[in-house]
Amino acid sequence: MKLKLFIPFILLATSTAYAGLIKPDCDASKVAKNAALENTVGISGRCDAAKTAEQAKDEAVDNVSDKVDQKRDKLADTKDKVLDKKSKISDDVKKLKDEPVKTVTEHKND
Repeated sequence: MKLKLFIPFILLATSTAYAGLIKPDCDASKVAKNAALENTVGISGRCDAAKTAEQAKDEAVDNVSDKVDQKRDKLADTKDKVLDKKSKISDDVKKLKDEPVKTVTEHKND
């Protein structure tokens, strides 16, 4: 019997504990509805203009940050490719510089 009473209490306690942690997905229409509800009934929801503006600002900052990270990654990849090509060219130049010497020494041994 005690278990039957305990389970609903736990469910209620856990659901209210997370209620404030979930950010509302506010947009202009929800802000307008909440403002109208506040004016008519006196009770409003969780979305207001300040929260919506803050949320839009945070999303814009996140988007810009993501784009900057993508560009940095692309730049790093390009830099790595250039360094690899430079190394390959340097190796090729060393081979070409050594090749005439090798051919001369090979002909001397013959």
